Amino acid sequence: MIRILSLSVRLLVLSLFSVSALTVNQTHITTKGKDYAVVETRLESSIKNMPLLVIAPAKNYTMYGELFEKLAAGAAQMGYYVVRFNWSFVTDGQEPSADLSREVEDLENIITYYGTTQFI
Repeated sequence: MIRILSLSVRLLVLSLFSVSALTVNQTHITTKGKDYAVVETRLESSIKNMPLLVIAPAKNYTMYGELFEKLAAGAAQMGYYVVRFNWSFVTDGQEPSADLSREVEDLENIITYYGTTQFI
């Protein structure tokens, strides 16, 4: 709990006082036969060896929400390569799977795809 609070405070401070330029890229990726709309955020000057932070909003929110945009910007200012995406059940207009197996698959697909990119 303290680590989460500490990260939240650092992100808030960075979002209020940051001056570094960010690259924000809205794109689509295909991995393991599934298509995902994603938003990638990183420091403009960073090109290699960045830790990955994946943001997958809850059922009633999307990756375009202001909270998630600010979280992504703050984390990118700290040196993370941030990827936001919507769960497949959101884009398909469905409910989450009962056992969360589709959601686990979505998250694994995103992590696997970005784990092999040049930035991570």
